Amino acid sequence: MTKLFPLTSQELMFTIGLCGTFFTVINSVTGNIKEAAFYSMVFFVVAIIVFAIHKFWITDENRFKLVSAGDRNKLYNEIIGAKSNIMVTHFSNNRPSETYIALLQDKMRKKVSVTRIISDSTDKNSEENMWLSKFHNKPYYHEKPVHISFMPFDVIIIDSKIVLVSFPSNGEHNYYTEGIKFRSDKVAKMFGAALDKISRYVK
Repeated sequence: MTKLFPLTSQELMFTIGLCGTFFTVINSVTGNIKEAAFYSMVFFVVAIIVFAIHKFWITDENRFKLVSAGDRNKLYNEIIGAKSNIMVTHFSNNRPSETYIALLQDKMRKKVSVTRIISDSTDKNSEENMWLSKFHNKPYYHEKPVHISFMPFDVIIIDSKIVLVSFPSNGEHNYYTEGIKFRSDKVAKMFGAALDKISRYVK
């Protein structure tokens, strides 16, 4: 990072990855490559501005941070602290940990709404996806199938104010570990609106 450029090389790679993800989603929904490319560029510019604001004006480090695979316990703590609603996506190949599954079930017992966005092509009868049956037909659980077989990220939104976006650790597989956490109701609202838009894209 320099005084004129607010991103470190790692943050720049994350931003480029986000732009690629944004392009994929827009192109999948609209089928318009030019429109997807345009909005991806707009997204990149906005991302640079957000980073600049964070670097030069925001001193509260809890509002934005990079999250490594070793920070799983911190994610669990965020779920434990949920008071009203949790929105999650599931597009990765990995089965969530039993702790993660149990925490979400516990939250539903405490009347916290859990909404999961999932591909309509997911084989729920396969061994790796049998865990989903633990949520079906349960109070406070909502599942939204979408006609998108793959997205290179997963999102968790907690109480409409905390967002965790996770990405694959490399381009060879579809297991999401590294990520970015935002603690901002405005950012959560934007992600929530985007996921709601995606959830409407069904057959």
